Amino acid sequence: MFDQPICFVHQLDIGGEGRHAEAWNLNPRATKTLGPDAGQPIPKRIAGRAEAIPLPDASVAQVIVERTPLRDKSLAEIARVTIPGACVVLRHARPPWSDPHKQVAQFWGPPTQQRLRRLAGQIVQESKFILHQVRMSCRHPNVVDES
Repeated sequence: MFDQPICFVHQLDIGGEGRHAEAWNLNPRATKTLGPDAGQPIPKRIAGRAEAIPLPDASVAQVIVERTPLRDKSLAEIARVTIPGACVVLRHARPPWSDPHKQVAQFWGPPTQQRLRRLAGQIVQESKFILHQVRMSCRHPNVVDES
């Protein structure tokens, strides 16, 4: 966990446990819950939840959200902490009967890119959003098929 205030975060993984090496991990838990490293400390951890991100306004350039619930309060917090033109990548299981990011599109507008992919044996929908209507590169080093 960090000891000093953080002023700028290039990548924030909400609910992360350290899978994205360059990202800071926003997680209320101190230890990993998934995979062979379960019980190990979460690296680069920021204690907190998406509904109350403990970072200043406009302090994050990229956000990754995988499997974390997409509540209105969380979406508002993500919008608050991101810089203009920030890229937000969402990855959630895609049931055949629903769009897991439909609510987000109603909140932030349509995604700039969307695709289905296999991740760890599961079909997930990946949607990229550029916030604040400013278009910039949304290339994230971890947006490749990790299955």
